[in-house]
Amino acid sequence: MTVHRSCQPQDPECDRADDQARGGDGGDRAARAAIGTSRAGRDYAPVTLRGVFNAAVTEARRLSVYIERGTEWLREIGRRAREPAARIAGLAEVAAQTLRQAAQERHAAEAARQERQARELARQAVKPEPTIVPKQSIKVPSIVALSKGRGFSR
Repeated sequence: MTVHRSCQPQDPECDRADDQARGGDGGDRAARAAIGTSRAGRDYAPVTLRGVFNAAVTEARRLSVYIERGTEWLREIGRRAREPAARIAGLAEVAAQTLRQAAQERHAAEAARQERQARELARQAVKPEPTIVPKQSIKVPSIVALSKGRGFSR
């Protein structure tokens, strides 16, 4: 009875010789296929699911440098965009605070003006009108009183 070759013990030297005779491993075949299709003017498109996965991994490894640089560039652009926005927000806050202070000062000045005006009106309303005071009678010594020696009459 013959034993199938998959059940026989494998010799590492023998496997290498078979691979060299066939042209290397499967990755080399995929690389050669990609090169051959690119020379022919066609895009290499893997057919099997495993080939698609391997092509995606290879592409990601190749593009990782560009992805990293692009990510860093986006971070830098975002930082540059946030700095002026923060300055503008700070300026807007300062402007709003200045406007609030000006409005408070105007309100205080208007309140003080109205208070002065009310005091002036109140003072004018309380100011007494000049009253006519009747003249007091002046006591003049009468002749009779003078004759009696009293001086002034009562």
